[in-house]
Amino acid sequence: GWGSRASIADSLSMLKMFRATDAVSRTKIAVPILYGKRSVNDPATFERLLDLHMERFGKRQPLRLPGVVGHITAVNTHYVSYSRLLKLRMIRDRILVVSAAEDKLVPCTASQLLADVIQCKHVMLENGGHNCI
Repeated sequence: GWGSRASIADSLSMLKMFRATDAVSRTKIAVPILYGKRSVNDPATFERLLDLHMERFGKRQPLRLPGVVGHITAVNTHYVSYSRLLKLRMIRDRILVVSAAEDKLVPCTASQLLADVIQCKHVMLENGGHNCI
């Protein structure tokens, strides 16, 4: 399919986030799931991402097990058929597919394939991760 699959390690990390009792712990678990090694291993970038996501986690509702399990299931079972993707070609407005080099959940290759199939422009951001542009 056209979707991506979370690794077993990332799925286990998502479950660890459920057990974490504070935003700091949840954020330190989440950032390596969302960003690649280049961002995680650079101390300045990692701290910036922690600050960004800590603010987001602090504003969210507390995690609940059904939501975490549902999210993991969605990531691991997402599928879009080729025929459904071809229907996007009928959209008359311009489409731009944006991806990020450090996104571990949706690889840039998947975004490039999507852009190729629906015949639109693809832009890859060098320093972005999943859900952070």
